Amino acid sequence: MGYNSFVARLGVSVAPLILLSDDVWSHFSQVILSSLGLSAAFVAYLLPETRGRCLPETIEDVEGIRYSYVEKLSSLGN
Repeated sequence: MGYNSFVARLGVSVAPLILLSDDVWSHFSQVILSSLGLSAAFVAYLLPETRGRCLPETIEDVEGIRYSYVEKLSSLGN
């Protein structure tokens, strides 16, 4: 939760500076905000699919999911 608070405060601090940078290059703010959106979409794509599965409740469940996901990815590469 502390990391989320840090990122939120960082975004609030930097957002006005991005908008003020239009004086330097008129498309700078559009490029920055678009790249942030695309990078967030890419990171969300990397998350494992959980539709139709029970969500993990313990640490052991999470570790089992992680190892099976890594094995699945490594079998695709071979």
